[in-house]
Amino acid sequence: MNMKTNKYIVILLAACLLGGSCSRFVRDELVQMQNEMDALWEKVNTMNGTLGSLKEIVDEMASGGYIVSATPATPDEEGRSGYLLTFNDGSMITLYSGVDGEDGQNGQDGHSPAISLKQDEDGAWYWTLDGEWLLGPAGEKIKAVGKDGEDGIAPRVKVEDGYWWVATGGDDTWQQMARAKGEDAVDILSAIDVSQPDHVVLTLADGRTIAIPRYQPLVLKLSFPDEENGISAGETYPIGYELEGDVTEKTVVTAGTDGRYLTRIERISDREGTVWVTCPAEYTDGYIYFIVNDGKGGSQIRVVTFYERKMTLPEGLVFPVDAAGATVTVPYSVNFAFEPVFADGCDSWIHLLSTRAETVEGNLSFQVDANTAEEERFGFIEIHPVNHPEYVHTRIAVRQAAAPAPEQGE
Repeated sequence: MNMKTNKYIVILLAACLLGGSCSRFVRDELVQMQNEMDALWEKVNTMNGTLGSLKEIVDEMASGGYIVSATPATPDEEGRSGYLLTFNDGSMITLYSGVDGEDGQNGQDGHSPAISLKQDEDGAWYWTLDGEWLLGPAGEKIKAVGKDGEDGIAPRVKVEDGYWWVATGGDDTWQQMARAKGEDAVDILSAIDVSQPDHVVLTLADGRTIAIPRYQPLVLKLSFPDEENGISAGETYPIGYELEGDVTEKTVVTAGTDGRYLTRIERISDREGTVWVTCPAEYTDGYIYFIVNDGKGGSQIRVVTFYERKMTLPEGLVFPVDAAGATVTVPYSVNFAFEPVFADGCDSWIHLLSTRAETVEGNLSFQVDANTAEEERFGFIEIHPVNHPEYVHTRIAVRQAAAPAPEQGE
């Protein structure tokens, strides 16, 4: 409330007291006027605070800033809800959204200036008034922030002599605007939407929106065929990785170990690659870790532990077969899915009958054809983990006797 309004109310009150009579109507009018002006004064303070906050927000956006968290704020004195926005540089801004004010009483309709922001074709943000560019004393557009972070200003508003006034510079040069009557002021910010995963959206009183980027953590996806991560002594094991999200040239992926295993990273691009993990010659439990630095101040760590692949063959690794051939059954106990592969061309005389490639006890059965040659022969069945087919975990040998030499005279 301005000084002239205060003096006017005081004079009316004094007149009532000196005159000894003051009708209820006059008293009600005075109370009404006082309430309306108090409400306007509160709105002015709110509007100026919001204008300053909007200026800070576009400054953050111009410098590449983004929101890392948006948490509900304690309602203000007017009962408005709001959010505390925390930016990546540590700065925090509290914004409240409100509703339209009421028209003035007794037919004295007022008008609240709808001050808003708009990004022009040059990429800079400028202030608007009632849908048009807010102009300074010399007719220039008022910049909130330049496209390259150039300095701008936040306008200020006040109510004086029954009118709205706006200042658009660092000095106290004020421009008169519309009449201000009643509780007609409206909040500059009408809504705050934090439901979007990639932006916080501000809706201004004139319907324009400002979308503030918010932090999106990268998603690190690791590829283990069959979702396994077993390893054997001396094995070198590949783990594929891929990043989902906003990857830039500043994004860095590293891998390390607890000192027992070895790692080597092979980058395909900024987004994907392979980490080769080597287990010691004598198996030991251990782990490796991935560290992702997104280049925006955010990082994450992912730990991968391994289990030892085990296959037990209680009857040994070498299975002798008579020259006439036979069906061979190899009992086993295993904790990984595997695939038997007949190596060195022996699949021409050894034929798989059945196997249970499960993480349980089972039997591997194969048929060995008759050997007609007069020398023994060897065949090898390699056990390959399904999730690492290049690696040979176990090698089973079949030793078949030579065919008997023909008797003399035959």
